[in-house]
Amino acid sequence: LSSSSSYYPTDRCRFFDKHGFIFLPQFSTHDEVQSMKSSMEEMVNNDWKPSSSTKTQVFRTDLKQVEAQGHSDYFLDSASKTHFFAEKDAIHEDTGELKEEYLHL
Repeated sequence: LSSSSSYYPTDRCRFFDKHGFIFLPQFSTHDEVQSMKSSMEEMVNNDWKPSSSTKTQVFRTDLKQVEAQGHSDYFLDSASKTHFFAEKDAIHEDTGELKEEYLHL
């Protein structure tokens, strides 16, 4: 992608392209955030089974990112669906289960 200022129409667009995130003040109310957090906790507790036959996807931002995430559209498709993924050190490589220290974060 071009990095010229004409390609990105606003400062926010340029910031997002450079840093990969953008802060939107008051995007959600406190009550909406609490509701989302409760819903996510319920889904994780009831629906996420890291040791099931479906391999848990690992989100990486290190040099192994392409290897780990470049073989499917899992993360690209996750915006409109509920997907679970783990940090790279959270899953036992041999069992596929979530490590104990990550169970209650």
